[in-house]
Amino acid sequence: MSMFDKNIGKEARASLEFAEDSRETEWVHPSFAAMLYQGQVKWDLMHPFPRQTDEDKRIGDEFIEKLQAYLEANYDADEVDRTGEIPDSVLKGLAELGCFAMKIPTQYNGLGLSQVNYNRALHLTGSYCGNLTALLSAHQSIGVPQPLLMFGTD
Repeated sequence: MSMFDKNIGKEARASLEFAEDSRETEWVHPSFAAMLYQGQVKWDLMHPFPRQTDEDKRIGDEFIEKLQAYLEANYDADEVDRTGEIPDSVLKGLAELGCFAMKIPTQYNGLGLSQVNYNRALHLTGSYCGNLTALLSAHQSIGVPQPLLMFGTD
């Protein structure tokens, strides 16, 4: 559907125009994928791959250890598959661990995990149950927190 299509409705045109206006016009950092799309390969952006700092790894290790212990003691993936529901008690426990605020900055009472540690947490939950990983991932990215961080006000 093109913005210039004469048959497009007002709402669809407004949505497309908003999306187009929201595109980044300047890149602050070089983008490997964007440059690849343009036929340019900058291997120095990929190799050597950036290493996680010791402090960030320590923060992630502590959270992963708590999350793994909680999942081992409380999460029954077979039961979730059978019933199609994650028990409220499990959701409450995950919330108490901060799993629904992994990427929220600490200034807003979130865990403030880096993208690397967030990915490590999802890797762990994925080893237990894809349903849980989908829930946590959706909540952190397309759910309420990310739009609030991007467009909300204090």
